[in-house]
Amino acid sequence: MPAIHSTPGTYMILLKLSSRSNIKIGRTRRVSLERGLYCYVGSALGPGGFTARLRRYASIGMRKHWHVDYLLPHAELIGALVIEDSSRYECSWASWVGRLADSCIDGFGASDCRCSGHLFYLGESLDKDQFVNKAQEDLRARHVSKQEMLDLVG
Repeated sequence: MPAIHSTPGTYMILLKLSSRSNIKIGRTRRVSLERGLYCYVGSALGPGGFTARLRRYASIGMRKHWHVDYLLPHAELIGALVIEDSSRYECSWASWVGRLADSCIDGFGASDCRCSGHLFYLGESLDKDQFVNKAQEDLRARHVSKQEMLDLVG
């Protein structure tokens, strides 16, 4: 597995829910999620870059700030795809995932943009490795060179 750097960039994390979950997001919103594979698209453009963001996602007992923070305790983090680049690819990646996904969780992780959401349900039958291969192939063809894409799927 490549080293995770403190550089800024965009990422997709793959999450697996082993059972249907009703998750409280913030003070009032509830989201009902089916079991299966999910993809969350985000960016790590602030201080600490990927190191800070992915370390946060892997930690237990973190203070909940972003929508995904409420989901993580219910899901298994199975990997990530990242690009080290200070450009904002988050919304274009979300659009790409949205075309492959069974559904988008409306508004999830997209409070600061015009996207429908940044969390996508990929289903129960989609193979994680197939998704990663397709993502690397398609995203490289669009704007990511082979050297920039770090495959962190475990």
